[in-house]
Amino acid sequence: MRFARVKPARPGWLHALAVTVFTAGASVVSAQPASAPGMADLFGEALEDNPALRGQRLEYQALEADQRAAAGQLLPQINASGEWLNIRREEQTAGSDGNDSRRFTQQTYSLEMNQPLLDLPAWERWRARGEAVDLGNARLQGQRTTLAFDIGQRYLRTAELAELVSLREREVQAVRGSRQRAEALFNEGRITRSDLDSTTARVELALSEYDRTRLELERAKSRLAALVPEVPRSLRAPAADDPLPAPHEQPLAQWIERGYTDNPSVRVRQQQFELQRREAQVARARHWPDIDLTAGYSRFDDMDDPADLASTSTGERDDLFVGLSIDVPIFSGGSTSAEARAGRLRADGERARLEALRREVQSTIEQTHQALVSGELAIWRAETAVESARNGLRRIETEVAAGRSGYAALLEAELALLATNRRLTRLRFQQLTNALELERDGGALDETVLARFDQALEGTVTLPGNEDFTVPP
Repeated sequence: MRFARVKPARPGWLHALAVTVFTAGASVVSAQPASAPGMADLFGEALEDNPALRGQRLEYQALEADQRAAAGQLLPQINASGEWLNIRREEQTAGSDGNDSRRFTQQTYSLEMNQPLLDLPAWERWRARGEAVDLGNARLQGQRTTLAFDIGQRYLRTAELAELVSLREREVQAVRGSRQRAEALFNEGRITRSDLDSTTARVELALSEYDRTRLELERAKSRLAALVPEVPRSLRAPAADDPLPAPHEQPLAQWIERGYTDNPSVRVRQQQFELQRREAQVARARHWPDIDLTAGYSRFDDMDDPADLASTSTGERDDLFVGLSIDVPIFSGGSTSAEARAGRLRADGERARLEALRREVQSTIEQTHQALVSGELAIWRAETAVESARNGLRRIETEVAAGRSGYAALLEAELALLATNRRLTRLRFQQLTNALELERDGGALDETVLARFDQALEGTVTLPGNEDFTVPP
């Protein structure tokens, strides 16, 4: 939404300019105890609602089911079968005159048990399914970390833009007050039309910057709404003198060491390597013989049909057996060896990719750590610049009151103070985002870290609605 266009000059121009001057240096963040929901609160709400996380959780449960299925191949296999037949048989034997016709029933029942004693392929497949479960768990934890970082990053971006919108509002108030002053001077014939047009152009430029910032805020709110059930009306933000989280105070070597093992992407790649190495062992295990313990009971009942008096043959048999079954692979055309070699090569490839990822993570951690160190210095300099601009504004106010300076100098001093405040706001929020990145790359980002960040944000900022902004008369 744009500001309402300025109306002709009215006697209240001096009041409007004075209000913006005295509020230029004030913080747009409320320093009262933060009651707005924090990043950890929104993350807790999104845990059960996020579709990507829910899909990864279902995939993890499916991998657990696959492991249980693979374990079943190492347990006894018991099978039962039965068959009942009503047979009419025409039979002719050598040396006999005519056919022998008989009618009888035949019943066969069996119960068999097979217990693997040595089945290395099944054993390795079960262990491979265990590695797949670990991989699924690493991906699930990585998805949680990604969700936590995305919510934190978008939360901070939305709060930053809400502050910048408030600062842009003050800038518009200042330049509109200046234009009202210019209109009054033009009506008195003290300035030219060119001077008035120049002041009007500054108003339009301030309005366009306000519109751009408001549009960015709406986009940021939309991106945050894609991850959480509902975007709150107010967010936590750092107050003027709040110390920011400083994870870079820990030694860089410690962060790099943690990144080697705990980084979410490294953990996933490590488990992929372990899984591929185990899959290669499955192929190698096919070179070994299989030894199974077998036992069972069978019954064969070939009884005549009592209604057929011509039948004279009867039979009944019960078998109970126990034994060993050995299957020795001798030649498979070279497929088993080739498959084992391919598995080893894929495992070596995963190891190489793991090493490349660790180097990339180390570089990212070093860059983020350095950005936090330099950002701390930049914030200190920006705070010094804000204080200097505030002192300059007070000096100009005194000179204007004494008649030694005009209101144009007062406007320039106020705009300079607003510009330094915007730069400080961006730097502080960028420092928070970099701190989140370091926690993520070090594998430490979770709801506990988000709660610690929330405790450091003691201020609140209100998200503006869609109403137009107008300068009060």
